[in-house]
Amino acid sequence: MTSGHLHLRSSSASSHHRVPKGALRPLFWSALTLFLLAPAIAFTAATEADGAEDLHLSLRGSVPAADSTVAEAPTEVRLIFSEPPQMSGTRVRLVDSSEELVDTSEATADEDDPREVYIQMDDPLADGTYSVVWRTIAQDGHAQNGTFEFTVRAGR
Repeated sequence: MTSGHLHLRSSSASSHHRVPKGALRPLFWSALTLFLLAPAIAFTAATEADGAEDLHLSLRGSVPAADSTVAEAPTEVRLIFSEPPQMSGTRVRLVDSSEELVDTSEATADEDDPREVYIQMDDPLADGTYSVVWRTIAQDGHAQNGTFEFTVRAGR
């Protein structure tokens, strides 16, 4: 080093580039700052990704519960969402183990809690496994759908 400049050599021996002394300090500090902040940035991104589900309507529960076996045939199926869905875009269908649609009422929002949507069966359910197929639209316009099963073993 001479006269306060750092000499860098390229792959060509005849070519020299002068970098003023201290010119690399900002680069060093930027790299160090990024290195130290990377874990915090990654944590923030992961936390926001985990909360993304909370930003959209989701199914929080049901009665009967998904994958449950009930001893008494239910007279209704109730879906519990994270927020009230748009009822104009909400459909709930009940399908038996023979893949036949079960006759039910149209999906209706509960008057006391519009996050809950239910269908009522026209006739008592026989023993067997049933699939609940649902589709709805959130207030923000995002469509959501899903399927779950429950089994009736009333032992009649």
